Amino acid sequence: MSTPASTACPDLEELEAVLAGTPADPARRGHLEVCPVCRDRLAELRANNELLRDVLTASRAPRAGTDNRGTTAVRIEGYDLLGEIRHGAQGIVYKAVQRATRRVVAVKVLLEGRLAVANRRQRFEREIEVVAALRHPFIVTVYDSGITDDGRLFFAMEYVEGRPLDEFVQEQRAANRQPLSLAEALRLFCDICDGVNHAHQRGVIHRDLKPGNILIDADRHPHIVDFGLAKAVGYDSVVSQASVVTAAGQFMGTLAYAAPEQFRGDPDVIDVRTDVYALGVILYELLTGRLPHPPGASLNETIRAVLDTDPPPPSLVAEEHTRINDELDTIVIKALAPAPARRYQTAGELADDLRRFLRGDPIDARRDSQWYVLRKTLHRYRWPVSVGATFVVLLLAFSVAMSVLYRRSTLEAEKAKQIKVFLEDTLGSVEPSRQGADVSVRTVLEEAVHWVEILGGQPEVEASLRTTIGNSYRSLGLYDLAEQQLTSAVDIHRRLLGEEHPLVAQSINALGLLARDRGDLDGAVKLIEQGLEIRRRTLGLEHLEVSMSLQNLASVHTRRGDLVAAEAALRESLALTQRHFPALHPDVAMAQFRLAEVLRIAGRCAEAKVLHEAALRTRKALLHDDHPDVARSLLGLGRTLIAQQRPEEAEPLLRQCLERQSRAVPPSAARLAETQGELGHCLVSLGRLEEAEPLLMASYRAQRETGGDDAPGTALARQRLVELYERWGRLEEAERYRPTASVPHPQPVDSSDE
Repeated sequence: MSTPASTACPDLEELEAVLAGTPADPARRGHLEVCPVCRDRLAELRANNELLRDVLTASRAPRAGTDNRGTTAVRIEGYDLLGEIRHGAQGIVYKAVQRATRRVVAVKVLLEGRLAVANRRQRFEREIEVVAALRHPFIVTVYDSGITDDGRLFFAMEYVEGRPLDEFVQEQRAANRQPLSLAEALRLFCDICDGVNHAHQRGVIHRDLKPGNILIDADRHPHIVDFGLAKAVGYDSVVSQASVVTAAGQFMGTLAYAAPEQFRGDPDVIDVRTDVYALGVILYELLTGRLPHPPGASLNETIRAVLDTDPPPPSLVAEEHTRINDELDTIVIKALAPAPARRYQTAGELADDLRRFLRGDPIDARRDSQWYVLRKTLHRYRWPVSVGATFVVLLLAFSVAMSVLYRRSTLEAEKAKQIKVFLEDTLGSVEPSRQGADVSVRTVLEEAVHWVEILGGQPEVEASLRTTIGNSYRSLGLYDLAEQQLTSAVDIHRRLLGEEHPLVAQSINALGLLARDRGDLDGAVKLIEQGLEIRRRTLGLEHLEVSMSLQNLASVHTRRGDLVAAEAALRESLALTQRHFPALHPDVAMAQFRLAEVLRIAGRCAEAKVLHEAALRTRKALLHDDHPDVARSLLGLGRTLIAQQRPEEAEPLLRQCLERQSRAVPPSAARLAETQGELGHCLVSLGRLEEAEPLLMASYRAQRETGGDDAPGTALARQRLVELYERWGRLEEAERYRPTASVPHPQPVDSSDE
């Protein structure tokens, strides 16, 4: 029968009103009786509402961890039942004592009567089989199983004296309890992931992960319970193939924690990533106190929200005291990705990324951003002795070496694997501890030299590693050891590649920097110019490595006092860099910074200030707050303003620099002493002598300890103390610190060599 044209189909709100019992007018009632579309929609709404009532009823049932001390007529041989803990959809859980062992256990008994239909009995049998095969500290252990006196299945498992996860978190947030810190909450969640991952590795998908099924004991350890809806991969039964919503509308799982694929009703797409989604919901709730998709007014509305909308990042809805940054947002959103392929593929991957976040390592969820990975690596490896750049170079060089080996024969690929293991083990073993333990970079390099000595038959890799190790020794001031490694690298490259090759130029350039640091400035110019010409001939005039050679050459000219030659080299380098990169790029900022320092020393402070400000803007936009290049720019600009007789503008910049360096380097570091001296000098200019004295004294002591009495930095620090005490009228102290040697002009702010 066709639908009468005179009466349009009612909307969703009218249909729900009819189901709620609101009388319809005769015309509308007649339409509903004859319209097949409306009948189908009413049937669907009725089934959904019944399902939603079932879910809400189940959520109000007693939960794991509660003890109602109810009475029961159930009798189980060998057990004394103490009371009911939980009444679930397919079974009742009791607290009991096992007579033979006097052990307190939890006993789960299958529901009796008409509720114990065949599929529920099969599920219960599967739960016994599944949980009995799992042995993990964060999953409840099954001790025994059997049949009650009245013929019902049961199994006895570990009894956990604890609270469900959400109740535990709420208790910790109560006024009289110590709330969980973010780190504590994430470590607890990682333990939960470990338990879930153990189940996954043994072919078990939980399918009903939620806070109510995770008990937290007194030691804050989680215990995953209730595998009644678990899917055992390969389990041969009708039940194991059931979808979340069956044809009869039976709900398998918990609505708020169900993944999008569960709502689509295709059992073939339910896999371990479905549990990962549920873990993402739990993590979201743990961080924010709310669900990513709060329940709507109807089941359809709730399902549409899960399928069609992305949840807001946790940082936007969390309480103010919970500091969630963009990395943690990224992890949570990836776990909640609607498409399984975009999620973490295992619970273990999710836990691993959270642990990387806790350690400050780059997270896998953002490894497609190379600049992000570099920023995170630089931030983590801030050396107490100001040699963080050394390890970044080591890491890059070893990575290049491994790539070369991988493309070769099977034997070489195996050696690349060994180099990777060496890199991880060696660098990992000397990571600074939170307690500030001394880190021996020299020990790492000695281990690296040993590795190179036994790396036979691969001269290109050997030369590359020797160059890296030599540069690292140079950074530590171990010049003789550096010369051994760099000379060997040059000889190997020349033997393999001849004179005209970029790698030969790289090795010669490294020897030039070593000569510079040793004070052989004429030898340094000769070597660096030789490397520069090889790069120009082999790579072309516009190559970035040419720009690097020009910057290194300028650093030598500056030390020689030839500022005209230094400026010319740096202007050529800056022009080259700007042709390769956009204005907002760290390499452009470095070239601007170096040119600004030469101009400052030459007394052209107005030009230097413009370049320093440009470099600082770029570095603040692209780099982490504690990145050493940000501090270098703050110091360089502060020095320039002091030279312009503008100490009131320089002071806040120097204080920012000192604050950043204080977080990254030890109190005795030369770089920190340099900034303390500049800030003290600035305060003397402002007439704030009492504030200046401790800074200038700390700078002097650190410079003396680092370089000795005759070092240029020590002489400059002594001269500034003299200026302070003379202005203060404390002439006896001024005379005590007066330097005996000439005081050098402050050198350019330290910057890493290319």
